Amino acid sequence: MLKQKKKKTINNKQLILSSLELMSPKERKEIQSYLTEKVKTVFRHCIGEENAVDIYDVFYKVFDQDANSLDDYLVFYWVSILNRVIRKLRYIDEMFIIKKNKTYFVLKRQSESNYYKGILDMDIANFEKAKRRADKWIREEKWKNL
Repeated sequence: MLKQKKKKTINNKQLILSSLELMSPKERKEIQSYLTEKVKTVFRHCIGEENAVDIYDVFYKVFDQDANSLDDYLVFYWVSILNRVIRKLRYIDEMFIIKKNKTYFVLKRQSESNYYKGILDMDIANFEKAKRRADKWIREEKWKNL
């Protein structure tokens, strides 16, 4: 007879007061998997811009706590973790979530994809400008003015 592995339950109130950096690699992996599943569950209902959701609504649905009731730095930390999960889901092509006008949603239409590609094009143009400024800094020996 096979023993079933007991699934560890995660207490959201304890989790939110902790930090991934202070956890063991095994705990960190469990928490990241947990958060990934929670984010996927939230965004299954946010397909298309018409179903977009604010990041603080995502925070509430993932952690079962209102962000306004917590310390700002704590909320900022966990929102950055949620954004990391969102980027990972997009990177591994499991769920293509984008941000538009401070809301998040899963791509559904070509117009939404075009918006995202426009943002990428602007980012690429800004990186090219930064490369030119770096070359100009060296060429004009601006470090001498410091």
